[in-house]
Amino acid sequence: MSLLANSESSALEWIRYFVRSYIERDLPLLGLQVSPVQIERLWRMLAHLNGQVLNTSEVANSLGISVNTAKRYIDFMENAYLIRRVYPIWANLKKRWESFVIQQIAANLPTDTEMYHYRTHNGSEIDLVLNRGASPMASIEIKLSDSPNLSRGNTIAFEDLNTPMNYVITPSSDDYLFKERVRVCSLKAFIANYLPNL
Repeated sequence: MSLLANSESSALEWIRYFVRSYIERDLPLLGLQVSPVQIERLWRMLAHLNGQVLNTSEVANSLGISVNTAKRYIDFMENAYLIRRVYPIWANLKKRWESFVIQQIAANLPTDTEMYHYRTHNGSEIDLVLNRGASPMASIEIKLSDSPNLSRGNTIAFEDLNTPMNYVITPSSDDYLFKERVRVCSLKAFIANYLPNL
């Protein structure tokens, strides 16, 4: 495994061989009959788009394939658990997110709960909204700082969504009530103490 490698160069070499093996051997066995060179280009392109709004037309144009073909490849990669897409709570909204935090929350999310992101034309935005049925249960803003501040757009989004509780998730901050219905906590605390009770 790359984590056990003796040096960074050895780790990177292990990762390169693993990716090549997965693309050339495993994906065809799963049913993806595509040139390994083309699928590797797509995978790298998606990695560079991490945390951004996906424009399938641009991806297709860059690869020299049709939009429908690009969609089919991306759907396949998502079904093979190679990528995860987070959809807007309304179709025309755009938002970038912190992928590691989202992946951790997604891995621990109850099966009856869905994730969305939220942004409006007036600048109100939240990284994640957890929905059960038709009701938003909690909104989550992801901050890199352990002493986070909320933007005006975050505050407006909390009001727009009217979620019962709102969380500001940081790498390792203390756990405290920032203001009414807004709690600051670390990712670990959120997953252990709050996510199970939503």
